[in-house]
Amino acid sequence: MPRRRLVTVLALAGIAAALAAAGSPAGATYGAAGGDGPAAARTVPAGAPTASGTVPGSGPPGTGKPAGVPAAKPDHLLFTVRHSGDPRTDGTYALQCHPAAGGHPAPQAACAALDAAAHGGADPFAPVPSGAHCAMIHGGPATAQVRGIWHGRPVFARFDRSDGCAMSRWDALVPALPAIR
Repeated sequence: MPRRRLVTVLALAGIAAALAAAGSPAGATYGAAGGDGPAAARTVPAGAPTASGTVPGSGPPGTGKPAGVPAAKPDHLLFTVRHSGDPRTDGTYALQCHPAAGGHPAPQAACAALDAAAHGGADPFAPVPSGAHCAMIHGGPATAQVRGIWHGRPVFARFDRSDGCAMSRWDALVPALPAIR
């Protein structure tokens, strides 16, 4: 056996032994193309990486994550809306995204609006940049506060409709925030 292949086999055997000692399942069957012939089902020792680089039996099924790495927690936010002009939308309500749930009136649509506002790495909760030129149009007395966790980071944001920029910022998150007319 060539030296390089022997070293690889020994390394994989060591990984398999270490994972077996940690309590991984004995092995899993996967369809894969082997170096010695056509694609066929074969047994992969526990802890040996598959062709995709994942380790069978190591993390939650379908995640490809190593054992011991917790699954990402869902995003959760608490919205407090005041003076919206509609008593049905004023109040405090919880929203959980990924998966969508909570006391928000439209959790699926609200999560979709937040995801759209975060497209390309944008921060949907960022304040209006200082020095921005905003139309001096007052959009009413509505205010909102959002706090919680979004994409693993803490959020504390305030929204109002005091000028054109603030109104656009609010409107970008509708229906996570209520539509104001």
